[in-house]
Amino acid sequence: MKRGPAERTTNPDGRLRWLSAFLLLGAAAMVGRAGYLQLARGGDYASIARSERTARRVVEAPRGVIADRAGTHLATSLERYRIDIAGVQVRYPDSLLRIYRQDIGRDVRRLETALRTKRDFYAHGPFTAMQMRRLRTMDGVYPRPIYRREYPSGPLARPLIGNLWADRNEGRTGLERFLDSLLAGVPGEAVLIKDAGGRTYESPGRVARPAVRGHEVTLTIDRELQEIAEGSLAAVFREANPRRGDIVFLDPRTGEVLAAAAREVDSLGAEVVSASFFGSSFAPGSTAKPFTAAALLALGRVTSTDEVSPEKGVWPVAGRSRPVRDDHPQKNPLTLARAIQVSSNIAMGKFSQRLTPAEHYEALRAFGFASPTGVEFPGEASGVVPRPERWRAGQEGISAALGYAIQVTPIQL
Repeated sequence: MKRGPAERTTNPDGRLRWLSAFLLLGAAAMVGRAGYLQLARGGDYASIARSERTARRVVEAPRGVIADRAGTHLATSLERYRIDIAGVQVRYPDSLLRIYRQDIGRDVRRLETALRTKRDFYAHGPFTAMQMRRLRTMDGVYPRPIYRREYPSGPLARPLIGNLWADRNEGRTGLERFLDSLLAGVPGEAVLIKDAGGRTYESPGRVARPAVRGHEVTLTIDRELQEIAEGSLAAVFREANPRRGDIVFLDPRTGEVLAAAAREVDSLGAEVVSASFFGSSFAPGSTAKPFTAAALLALGRVTSTDEVSPEKGVWPVAGRSRPVRDDHPQKNPLTLARAIQVSSNIAMGKFSQRLTPAEHYEALRAFGFASPTGVEFPGEASGVVPRPERWRAGQEGISAALGYAIQVTPIQL
């Protein structure tokens, strides 16, 4: 029998097969998509989910202590607090407001409004641990630790120690700046809970990475000697009105700096303390004579009995526009020892001519002039000793022996 048109288009088994295939393809696509989201993108979506309900905050690291040679703290970081109050979490607003008024006493009206409207409240502070003693036990109150740099000795040795930038925990001047990588420590990270409105709350125990305190630095400075140096220098300025003064105490056995103080009059006529003992150079004058004498003795260019004429206090030298003079003219010939004793410019100038420019230059450099001392202070000046090829006959050699062709820093000298 022949089938009619309707019969030829109706095939239940075929439709079922097509429907089953379609459903299988759909299921396979769903499984594939789920597998892709779970395996390939699972980490990304998990991170997005965490970011929606948590937030991360940097935990400030306490800065390391700077101490003198005896362990007395010259700079330290004290823990202080800021206050975060989650209004919706406060169970006893009246008690909280009363304690806040008694222990903090500022921004009370603003806190009262925040508690009444269930809004968050923030107080910058910084507040001490004693101020936070009762508040920190109350629901909804989250103390946020911060650290403030303190200098227990006040202005003592401050040009040497330095200070921090006002808006960040980084060294700005002095040893605070130079030793910043040691003192700064390593910041930590805390995880905060975030609500639907985007507000964050402290989550006890959820510290992703604890902060690491900075290293303690012990200086060679002696606090008592530093007080003596600064007090003595201040007294000299009151009595003698100088333009500048520097005091440096060293341990002669080790070269350790035990105290360093400087005071000067600025361009406005005001007295200011400074670190010029490291950063400023000057002509040392007669204090340079022993270094020339040391070179003469080390090279065997003079004996204990060698003598030179004092020229009755005035010595014309070829190539110099002015003669060399002595403030205290001598009548008798001078040995090297006597020349140092009476600080004779003429005798030292004559003895120095027994050195070549290169020998004289190398001797001064061997003592450390024209080189930083390596005391680990930012901006230390190196001073100046002219290269020997620039020395002219009768000029730089004699001037260097008298301390007027070179520049040194107080710490070098």
